[in-house]
Amino acid sequence: MPELPEVETTKRHLCHHVAGHIVQRMIVRHRQLRWPVPNILPSIVNNHRLHHIGRRGKYLLLYFKPGTLIIHLGMSGYIRLLPPDTPPKKHEHADLIFDHMILRFCDPRRFGAIIWTSKPPQEHHLLSKLGPEPLSRAFTGAYLYKTSQRRKISVKLLLMNNQVVTGIGNIYANEIIYRANIHPLRPANTLDKSQCQTLAKISRQVLRQAIQAGGTTIKDFQSNGAIGYFQQQLHVYGRQGLPCHQCSALLTHTRLNGRITVFCEHCQH
Repeated sequence: MPELPEVETTKRHLCHHVAGHIVQRMIVRHRQLRWPVPNILPSIVNNHRLHHIGRRGKYLLLYFKPGTLIIHLGMSGYIRLLPPDTPPKKHEHADLIFDHMILRFCDPRRFGAIIWTSKPPQEHHLLSKLGPEPLSRAFTGAYLYKTSQRRKISVKLLLMNNQVVTGIGNIYANEIIYRANIHPLRPANTLDKSQCQTLAKISRQVLRQAIQAGGTTIKDFQSNGAIGYFQQQLHVYGRQGLPCHQCSALLTHTRLNGRITVFCEHCQH
């Protein structure tokens, strides 16, 4: 699933190419995504300027005068910018057509979403309960310590809880916890203040490095058809059975809430 770095990479690319341009026409070829795309949506968006593009967690926010398009890429979705009149392929479900290019939403599994709201997007029920952005000043060690003390869930699930901190998914939670030398199954309420400071600091480091590298390409995620290079910097995710980069012991793995968790029994405690 595209996580914060992949969505941020996509946002920056779109800002550079289509922000400030007018949508000449919106086409929805397949309405049945995670939630049905409203029939009326093209008539709302057509002939309106895309003023700004933002991000909240893993959601892209496309701001128009009448309201905001909220886009989620789901498990395998991505957005491509294409020349005008490029014919659609399979799994390419919706277009925003500008005078100079097409913004095309692609989603093989249809777990993504295209949602419209005329209210401030932060009031939408999908966004209203999200925790702080991990790159924001609100996400501090003190905040994480206070939050963790009320929870017995594992440290990894704490970081993946979007009501605690938004945008960190399975790939980056694995990496952050490994670099912090903390066992992923450790109960969150056993963390001390120093460990929470370390987790907050390393979260920012890992996510910034991933954004700089253009995200991580795992399976079928793309950012405008281009690969992300952070996968070359992964220490644990996808490396089960291979030597630990710190101690050379073989990495082990387990499943936590159905997601694979890779870690080093020697370095993480």
